[in-house]
Amino acid sequence: MTGKFSGFMPEWSPFSVADIGQKIPKLAPVHTLDGLQDRLRFVAFAEYQAAKAFGLAPQIFPTAPDTWKNLWIKLAQEEERHTQLLLNRMNELGWAVGSKRVSDALFRSFDRCTTAAEFNIFMTNAEAWGQESGEKFAQELSERDPETAKVFAKIAEDERLHVQWAKDLKI
Repeated sequence: MTGKFSGFMPEWSPFSVADIGQKIPKLAPVHTLDGLQDRLRFVAFAEYQAAKAFGLAPQIFPTAPDTWKNLWIKLAQEEERHTQLLLNRMNELGWAVGSKRVSDALFRSFDRCTTAAEFNIFMTNAEAWGQESGEKFAQELSERDPETAKVFAKIAEDERLHVQWAKDLKI
């Protein structure tokens, strides 16, 4: 059975997405160059999936309050910007985004959201997780790759703001 979001499965280019049930390569250790590349790709694709979900949410939940829909559209744009920051950094480092498969399990997990309120809670929690992860990556990379650390720190700062926006709307 296809859920509300999977029924609108986006095109994932430039990412190379594994088929359902197909294993993706394990992330290399974070302290290695391959590990950094894997995390940039992983986070970029998570941001891209979130952008697509936020962008589709007004269509999937047409009876949601306009304030929610407006926030979703704004967040979709923010997540697209995050995706581009990460892809730009990969490009600066000469790393191909499609060189390893990624999983669209995050996007498919939105199918558990059967109401706009459930989607808001799910996505607010995901934004909080993104904030924590961004802060962690920024700290881990601060000495050996300050430029990438700045990208993760900026994303973490934005995610903190996104969570606050959701709280301000009583989501």
